[in-house]
Parts: sequence; structure tokens; C-alpha cells
Amino acid sequence: MSYQAYLPRVESVIRATVTFQQEVTLQEGTELYTLGIDSLSTINVLLALAADYQIELENFISEIDGLKTVGDLCALAAKFSASAQPDLAIPANIKFFSQQTLHYEYGLDGIRTFPWENVNTPIGSGYCIVRPFTETLAHINQPDDEDELFVGIQGQALVVIDGKEYPFTQGDQVFIPRGSHHYVRNNSDASFHFFTVWWNQAGARAYLAQEEKAQQ
Repeated sequence: MSYQAYLPRVESVIRATVTFQQEVTLQEGTELYTLGIDSLSTINVLLALAADYQIELENFISEIDGLKTVGDLCALAAKFSASAQPDLAIPANIKFFSQQTLHYEYGLDGIRTFPWENVNTPIGSGYCIVRPFTETLAHINQPDDEDELFVGIQGQALVVIDGKEYPFTQGDQVFIPRGSHHYVRNNSDASFHFFTVWWNQAGARAYLAQEEKAQQ
């Protein structure tokens, strides 16, 4: 079974915890020893990963024997995710990041935050993670009246709009006008996180129509 969806988070923890050649691209089959991860640094990685998912590592002692590859860590992260917030009744208006699955699209790992079931909104949005030394898909938004806003969350990158590069980091806001050719390039050795919101006339009309219908 592939645990590719958990790779960005595992990679982020590994790169923040262990020093190795940063140009190395991590894959599920990457063996931990090739990254210089020994028994002690494995524990440090696991502690950091457990803290990321807000779970007690002690509950998984029997699961950590025989960790040999990045894929093994991804499989363990999946178990961490499944166990996160086990006793909390989660209302429909809350989604914990640790319990969601990242999907690879547009050259990044992301979660579509809007649309949201049973929520009427005129926008689309998503949480995005650009892997180290990669760039997102260069494109022009469709439909052709679609505007977009990026907000930097974590890390450093470049946003390229119509061939011009601009630094992009935590708290920065970048408006992508309709018709602009754009992408995000991450030249660093850590994942870059940003949030995106987009909107267009069709979405606005659908929103207003739904609001009018609800008021009838």
C-alpha cells in the first residue's frame, strides 16, 4: 500500500530533524540509513512526527521496530493520523489537518478547503505544500475571469507571474490577476506552505442563486 499522501509531512519532519545532503529527493523507497538516520536520530524524527500529529509516541512503541525506509515512516504517520483526536467529537465545521489526506495536483500537495459540504460560498480555496527543490504547474487560471490570492504560511519560495519573480514567504499576500501566467518555485531544502483563494463570476452567481433559494 502506498502512503504517498503522508510523504510531504514526513519529509518536512526529517529535513527539520536530520542533516543530510539536501539535494536528495525523498521517496517512499528511500532507505533511512542513506540519509544518515541512526537509531538515535530515528527517535528524534519519531518524537517530532508524534508532536506534529499531537499524539503520544509511547502508544506506538510496538510499531516502531524495523523502520527502514521513508515509506515505513509514512505508514506510521498514517497510523498517527488515524489516532489523532480519538475521543473528541468533531463538529461538521472543523477539519483537523492531521486527519485529512493531501492530494497531489498542480505540482504540489494540497487540501481543497472550499468547496465545503453544506456550506454555500462564492470562492474556492486550498492549503498547498510545495516540496523542496520543485515548482508548481505553470498555468493560466480557467475560466478566464478567475482571480486568485496566495498567502504565505511557512518557508521561503518565489512566485513567478508573467515571467517576473517575486520573493514569497510567511505572511506575504500575492494577488494573481485573471489571465496571468503563474507558478510557485521552491528553491529551498524545506517544504513551502501557502494558502490560496480563487473566485469568478460563475461562482458568485451560483452563490447568490443558492442564497435566494434558501430565503424562499
